[in-house]
Amino acid sequence: DLLEITTLDDMVYLGVKNDCSFIIGSYLNLYEHQSTINPNMPIRGFNYFSSIYRTYIQTQNLDIYGTVQVKLPTPRYIIFYNGEKELPDRSELRLSDAFMEKDGCLECVATVININLGHNEAIMNSCKTLLQYAQFVAKVREFLADGYYFAEAVNHAVDFCIEQDILRDFL
Repeated sequence: DLLEITTLDDMVYLGVKNDCSFIIGSYLNLYEHQSTINPNMPIRGFNYFSSIYRTYIQTQNLDIYGTVQVKLPTPRYIIFYNGEKELPDRSELRLSDAFMEKDGCLECVATVININLGHNEAIMNSCKTLLQYAQFVAKVREFLADGYYFAEAVNHAVDFCIEQDILRDFL
């Protein structure tokens, strides 16, 4: 009963969703997956949150013009990154970095979590599927480095992972 899916329908790119948004308890969670880091993610996140809050305010019949402060779910914005550019285990992207002047009044912070193999060991060990996804991506990259075309590299990685019981249920 505490879970409300808030993923926006118009955020689909080429038929693939790389984002997930939901309210659970008092938190509004936005998760995205990126293979290329984009410094504009906080701008996109800000727009995303704005749309979700607008809908939330309407569906909850909240009076934002009244004298009583309305309570909103606390936002969390996480980006799972698995690109080839080397990034630390955890970093932050800030909306305020895009401002022409540094005395602005808005902020949106996107926490970037590196999910490449060899990063964020505690997270990976607590989520077998995420660890296996990182293993699969690493294997695709290995086959690409061996000279295979992308489709061949993916096919070989799929075969390898199924044989090794990595993401077998997904593949």
